[in-house]
Amino acid sequence: MKFLLLLVCSLSYGFLTAQDCKEHLLMQKGVQLEYSVHFPKLDSNGYKLVSRLLFEVNEVKDSAGGRWSSITKRGYSVAEEKKYERKIVLQCDGQHLLIPYDFYYYDTIFTKDIHKAGQVQDEFGYVIAFTPLTDAITYIVPLALDCVVGLTG
Repeated sequence: MKFLLLLVCSLSYGFLTAQDCKEHLLMQKGVQLEYSVHFPKLDSNGYKLVSRLLFEVNEVKDSAGGRWSSITKRGYSVAEEKKYERKIVLQCDGQHLLIPYDFYYYDTIFTKDIHKAGQVQDEFGYVIAFTPLTDAITYIVPLALDCVVGLTG
């Protein structure tokens, strides 16, 4: 539930001023966004930083009535100098931004970021690792909220 709340808040920030694709942060070349991933501490209350995610917009193209953004997603270990990297392409059709389900989700959490040194021995060096989804479910986020007269609360 917290993940979905974070996702909605993250997405809404970029949409407050973006009314078309060119104004959105993820559709501007050179933009870098950084997020931190926290897990519950195993030995006490609270949360522990286990990874940093860095999104960098490398290239933006207009094609076939839409805008396409090529983004490099990098995940960094906190305890050691390990990282992973993958390329993601986002599409904006002029009215909606299409974001893959696993866009904001970490791909790998390394062992030393979760456990104390020497506590767990494994041959791979990671606790959690996901293969990037192919044909992933896509969040379709409108750039402008049509028919909204006002928000109460």
